[in-house]
Amino acid sequence: MRRILLSVFFPLVCIVSFLFFPSDPGYVLIRVDHYDIETTVTGMIILLGAFFLFFFFIMQFLKSIFNFRRRFIHQQSLTQEKEALIKFLEGDFQKVEKKLMSQIKKAENPIFNYLLTAMAAEKESRYADSDQYLTQAEQYIKKKITGGKQAEKNQLTLNITRVRIQLSRGEIDLAQIGIYPLLKKAPEHPEVLRLAEKIFLQTKSYPSLLKILPVMRKIRLHPENEIQALEKTLH
Repeated sequence: MRRILLSVFFPLVCIVSFLFFPSDPGYVLIRVDHYDIETTVTGMIILLGAFFLFFFFIMQFLKSIFNFRRRFIHQQSLTQEKEALIKFLEGDFQKVEKKLMSQIKKAENPIFNYLLTAMAAEKESRYADSDQYLTQAEQYIKKKITGGKQAEKNQLTLNITRVRIQLSRGEIDLAQIGIYPLLKKAPEHPEVLRLAEKIFLQTKSYPSLLKILPVMRKIRLHPENEIQALEKTLH
């Protein structure tokens, strides 16, 4: 819309100028140091209009260059993230860390980089590195995103990843502490329910597992025959 308006702005200025100053074009003198610029009012209006259009097209050109560079960086980051995910599935965890951390400053949402790298380090039993990446993810959420749905989504993903890692390490007490806030925040989230099921079975918290069983049935977390068998066993 702006481009359309500007495309007619310059001719419109010229037409209006000639209509308003048909007999007396006026006189404009601009003196800069020892230089004088003499022109008519109509000529000055046309000159200003031309300058405005020139400035506008220059700004559009610079904006297009900036947008192209941003799209290129974003595409490069996405490519690295996809390759890192493939390496994670292949079990090449060192390359996962290398690819994701090299793009961390260019990533659209670095939470993905931090969490997948934390899981890769966990697979190699580098627990200190894994905890460090989890901490960096939490710091990013607190520092860069102050509120909104995206912040809540990132925090939920972080907490799920942390409980999953704690469970894989056998830190069952910490995992149990972490699962209750997740059940409260996302009671129908499939992965939250899977983690809760594993934790409650390991800790023999059968009443807690019975409590979430209706939700597990509602979202069809398992086939109905498995839900019935689990319910019978728990009772």
